[in-house]
Amino acid sequence: MNKASFASMVIITNLLFIFLQIHKSSQFIKTSYQKQKIERKRNELQEEKELLTHKLYAAQNRTEIKRYTQTALRMKPVTFNQIKHLPE
Repeated sequence: MNKASFASMVIITNLLFIFLQIHKSSQFIKTSYQKQKIERKRNELQEEKELLTHKLYAAQNRTEIKRYTQTALRMKPVTFNQIKHLPE
């Protein structure tokens, strides 16, 4: 092998390695961006889950139910003398 062909092979090999290094770096950046996007979405879903859990507990709380019926539905508390027994 003469010196010219050996030098050209070394240059081509170096250029190939440089291209592969650039490709690897761009793939790493792309993957990092996707990971950040997924983590952001996961955090948003976690916050939404906590909010819905709090709403569920509030909906099951008797005092909240009573407050909702009296304010939003404008219902009044029922007294015992208002309850009538229907015979069968």
